[in-house]
Amino acid sequence: MTQLSIQRTGAETKPHDCLTMSVPEAGKRYLGLSRNGSYNAARAGIIPVVRVGKLLRVPVAAMDRLVGRSLAVAD
Repeated sequence: MTQLSIQRTGAETKPHDCLTMSVPEAGKRYLGLSRNGSYNAARAGIIPVVRVGKLLRVPVAAMDRLVGRSLAVAD
């Protein structure tokens, strides 16, 4: 069995470093929705979700595209 290891550079992982987030977090952060509103938006297809078993996760890149947020770093 291969064991994977994660190297840390001394800085802790920041919440925006993750590639996915929960449905309520995505709804609140990007659209200002409540928990129930976020799940309703995901059910309606407004918030894109990836299902992992029973867990729903929202890709950060998809939400950035949805709201038209540029991923380029300003100089």
